[in-house]
Amino acid sequence: LYFTSNTFARKVEKLATLAWKPVGISPSHGYLLMIVLHEPGVTPTTLSQELHLTPSTITRLLEKLEEKKLIVRMVEGKVTSVFPTRQAK
Repeated sequence: LYFTSNTFARKVEKLATLAWKPVGISPSHGYLLMIVLHEPGVTPTTLSQELHLTPSTITRLLEKLEEKKLIVRMVEGKVTSVFPTRQAK
């Protein structure tokens, strides 16, 4: 089961990488961006829970998407919200 599940995971990763290649972002960035597009104003905590990733990983992913001008983060008090840009749409 261990080896079979690892083989399956590698094959799924290859498929996801091929699927996102035309867009120019990794699958991790792509799936995060899909959530932001579907739910504008989502919080990093919600992204972390939905993607089953640590908050620090979410932060790194968001930073890369900001560099590519695909998202913007808005901070109000202690709450950070993530919105897609026009380019992302």
